[in-house]
Order: sequence, then C-alpha cells, then structure tokens
Amino acid sequence: MTAKGVIFLNLEDETGLLNVVVLPGVWDANREVARRSVGVVIEGVVEYRDGVTNLVARRFHPWPDDVRDVRTRNWAYWGR
Repeated sequence: MTAKGVIFLNLEDETGLLNVVVLPGVWDANREVARRSVGVVIEGVVEYRDGVTNLVARRFHPWPDDVRDVRTRNWAYWGR
C-alpha cells in the first residue's frame, strides 16, 4: 500500500504475472469480499504501459460456488 492508500496485488500463474491496482474507494467497497472469499473474480480495466500490464480493479466478486466443480488443467504438463 502507498501513502495515498492504493493497494497493489499480484496475480501469478504459469503464464506470467498481472499487477492489480486497487484505488482506496474501490478497496473500501470490496474489502470484505477480497479478504473473506475462498477466491475472487476481479472486474476492472486492463492498462498496458511501458511494457507492463496492469488491471485497475473496479469491483471484486466472490468466487462462484458452481466453479468449484470445474475441472482444471495442469499447465506444467500441457503439450506432453
């Protein structure tokens, strides 16, 4: 967090890293979902500047219950 109250999050998977920028008002409105949910879906605007991709968050949604049953893929073994 910076002195101006901006929160910075990093999302990472096998394909890379995404920076998430959360402005103070957005964090205040979504703090409980972000902190208490099993997972979150972050809605926002993607910005690309100077070779860096950022997601400027607008809203956090709780991870949907029906997604828990979706099969996942282990990308480390993709293409073998």
